[in-house]
Amino acid sequence: MLMGEVLFPNWADEVLMLLYIGLSSLVRPPLSEIKRNIIKNTLICYSILLCYGLAMGIYHGISQEAILYDIIDIFRLPIFFLLFLIVSCDKKTLEFTKWCYLILNIPSIIVGLVQWFMARFYGIYLGVSIYRDRLLGARINGLAGHNIAMGYAMMILIFILVEKIVDRRVKIWVKYPLFIMLIASTICLIFTQSRLPIALTIIILLYKYVYFRQKVFYRKLINFASLIVILFSLFFFHSDINDYTENEESTIRYMTINIASKSINEHPLLGWGVGSYGIPESVGCSPVYDKSIISERAEDIIIQGRTREAFMFQILIELGLIGVLLYYVPFVLVSLSAIRRKNYELFLLMSLGFILQSVINGIYQMPIFIYLCILSSYGLIKKRQRYLIIGKKKYFLR
Repeated sequence: MLMGEVLFPNWADEVLMLLYIGLSSLVRPPLSEIKRNIIKNTLICYSILLCYGLAMGIYHGISQEAILYDIIDIFRLPIFFLLFLIVSCDKKTLEFTKWCYLILNIPSIIVGLVQWFMARFYGIYLGVSIYRDRLLGARINGLAGHNIAMGYAMMILIFILVEKIVDRRVKIWVKYPLFIMLIASTICLIFTQSRLPIALTIIILLYKYVYFRQKVFYRKLINFASLIVILFSLFFFHSDINDYTENEESTIRYMTINIASKSINEHPLLGWGVGSYGIPESVGCSPVYDKSIISERAEDIIIQGRTREAFMFQILIELGLIGVLLYYVPFVLVSLSAIRRKNYELFLLMSLGFILQSVINGIYQMPIFIYLCILSSYGLIKKRQRYLIIGKKKYFLR
């Protein structure tokens, strides 16, 4: 989205991902045992999920259009995640991807800074909503299409930039423009005013470059200090938290959570079936809407297809408690594998940046999802992989 105009169709990200996967599949290394186990377990879980999700949707009278649309929309993420695990992602591919990411985000940074400047000093909102203003004014979205997506895009960009700047192998003359870009991307992250990406950026940077470089005693001291800060924050900002909760009561996110709480009482285990909530096709054909008070504004948002807020609660409504457990199987398995391999960046991004944020927001933050796919594919390869298979030939690596 640029200046309020849609430049690409909604499936543009998926098309680009398929192209990347297709090209990467030309080089196919042998799958590690952990990758095979994750893929096998995920396929079993999602086969069960799809079967009973379809059955419940048909049983509750959900239209075929709503069911078909929702199957594509819900299951595309794990499908792409599995495809990324299958394709090759060695160290060179990972480095090349990071440099491409740096270059591709330069226009988004420029547009984001222009959006904030024009809104702040001229009152002209270029592709951003005036209703999303916060303490610092306009919440920019750059070329990401949404301020939260922009926040996660800048978060990943900051991680890559810091990694390159502290890397001794990177030439000094290259580090100067990278440092300027780091400042600009940090400003853009702040101007998105998206709390979770900002907090996650600080946490991961501190853990990666401060916490894990300290001795055990100092780590325990940092843990204790962090706990004290959290407790004091909850005490001193209690009124602010209450105000935030009251403001949230008018949002579609709060409405989704409220409907999910009612859904647990009526259909706790299996839910209402795929296609029953959160998409334009489900309005008017789903019994979920007959059992809830939905504001006119919220219904308009759903009809326009602009909601996947509180994504985990939407899964809870449609597929029940069993569905929530099965849906997050591949992501939880990768997160556990990352902590066992002491890959803390992947663990924090997967557990906090993806799983946790899906409780609050929608899973439309494609930058973090694609980056997680690539990191997972790279982080789960064999440690002593010595050859690649291209076609029927085996090429040994140095």
